Order: sequence, then structure tokens, then C-alpha cells
Amino acid sequence: MALQFWLYSFAWGAALALMASGLALYYSVSKVANFAHGEYVSVGVIAYLILVALLHGFKNITGFNIVEPARFTVDKLPLLLPIFIIGGLVSAATFAAVFWPLMKRGSSPLQLMVVSIGLMFVLRFILYFIASAFDWLTLPTPESSVIATIGGVQVTAGILGSLLLALIATIFVAWFTRGTMIGVSMRAVADNPGLAEASGINVFLVQLVAWFIGGGLAAVGGALMFILTGPPGERPIVELGWMDLLPIFAATVLGGLGSFYGTLVASFILGLAFNEVSAILLNYGLDPSLALAVPFGVTLAVLLFMPEGLAGLNWGRLYRRLKEVFRGAGGWGS
Repeated sequence: MALQFWLYSFAWGAALALMASGLALYYSVSKVANFAHGEYVSVGVIAYLILVALLHGFKNITGFNIVEPARFTVDKLPLLLPIFIIGGLVSAATFAAVFWPLMKRGSSPLQLMVVSIGLMFVLRFILYFIASAFDWLTLPTPESSVIATIGGVQVTAGILGSLLLALIATIFVAWFTRGTMIGVSMRAVADNPGLAEASGINVFLVQLVAWFIGGGLAAVGGALMFILTGPPGERPIVELGWMDLLPIFAATVLGGLGSFYGTLVASFILGLAFNEVSAILLNYGLDPSLALAVPFGVTLAVLLFMPEGLAGLNWGRLYRRLKEVFRGAGGWGS
């Protein structure tokens, strides 16, 4: 059904938006192309499973036994707050312990990117250790309860959670960056870190907060993507963040590197495109995983023809041009 497909695609895009906007947020202030960002996503998945196990007293939760308790319902939405905190703490800790000392020594963006690849493997092996302790290396996607059916369109708890959290994150970041001192400082650091530091702004604290928020959003997005998507059968739990890393970077590049709002819009565009291509591939009996060519193609096209992404567009000029086109077609009004 078309409406069901659109709703699912928007929810998928919302989960991607949470993950990608987290990267965009701390990239804007630190300029680190962090390949370990995918591991923050996996942290969210593991954190969700551990919190579910905690709710059940860690009784009979190893292996596939965790799948039924992990069934996502509305009453599990509050679990996203501790997941945000856990992801934020992991992200902030890696920034303070790894990236900040290197940045103070004058390491180049390329060097920081290479370091992030090494950090990615370190975090992944830690997550493998945790997942193997509970026999969670491969698990099927937990079901998501249907909370309403409107006109034949099913709204699940996973869909509601993704759309709701994307909205909350947008409102929060808009308020935080404009209504708080540290948020205003964050914008100043993003514009000119040297001038911001000379003005007395604590650049380390600002960047630490940005990494905390960015990692928290990534973890929440990862947990929701785990709940929301996935083919039948088992999936490598620790690898889910790595599998989402390409769409995350594609959304960040399309939105404009470091642009939070551009990344949000780009994520929804990619969500629709990715799922549409997946559906077409399924109709022709092809592997839907081939739809990963979409973020590859988007990234290449944007870097070649529109390197500043959506953030580089002159939206006022585009609006005026569209208005002229629609007015000429008689569809905009006078």
C-alpha cells in the first residue's frame, strides 16, 4: 500500500536523520570525519538489548531468548533516554581521550580520520566482547507492536518512536543552539574556532557537549533503526552501525557537511529513495541490498556537482523561481 510505504520510508529517514545529524552536529565544531560514528550507532543497539535484559532481571535473556522481550512497545519509549545518555558518554569519552589531545597537537583532518578508523575497530571489538557474553552476535529484528490502524495504514511503536524522536531532536537542537549560552558558543566555534577561543569561549567544553549530543542521537537512531528495519532472519548485531555508516555519510554530504538541518532534510530524501529502489529490486526478484548503490551514487554526485550540498543552495532564489513557474502554470495563485 502506497501510504504504508511512505510512512515507513519517512520513519526510516527519521532514524537515519538522528544518526546522521549527530555526526553533522559535532563535525560542525570539530571538523572530524569520524568513522567510529557507526560504533556509536551499534552502542545504541547493544544498550537497548541490555536495558531490556535489565528489565527482565537478566533471566533467560541469552541468545534468541532476548528477541521476544525486546519486542518494541510504546512503554519502551522511555528507554531511549538512557540509550541517549550511554551513547553520548561513549562519544564524549572518545573525543576527550583520543581526538582532543591530537587536535591540540595540530593533527590534520586526514590524520584524525585515520585515527577514527583505528578507534572504530577498538570499539567494535569491545562491543563484540559484550555481545558474545550474552550470545547476541546474530539476532532477528524484534517485532514492533501496532498501536493504531488508520485507513488501513498500520502505525507501529517503532514508526512512532522514529518520527517522534526526530521531531524532538530538531526542536531541541534549534532551542539549544539559539536559547542557551553553550549553544550560541557552539555556533561561534563552528564559524571560527580561533576567534571563539580568543573571545574567552571554552572550545573544549563546547566540542565535548557537541560530541555528547551527537553520540546520543546516533545511539538512539541506531536502536530505532534496529527495531524498525531488517529482513527476516538473523543479522550481525555489532555490524549494524558499520552497515548504516554509508547512508549516514551520504546524508551528511547531501545535507552539506556540518549542516544539521540540511542533514535532516537529506535523510528523508535518502529514506524515500533507498526504500523505493529496494521495492523495485524486490519486484524484479533482485537482492534489495543492492539499493546501497543509492547512497554511493548520491555521495559521488553531490561531491562532483554540488559539493556544498543542500546547505549551499540559495533557497530564496529557488523559492522565487518555483513561484514563477507555478504562477505561470496557474497553480500558485496571484
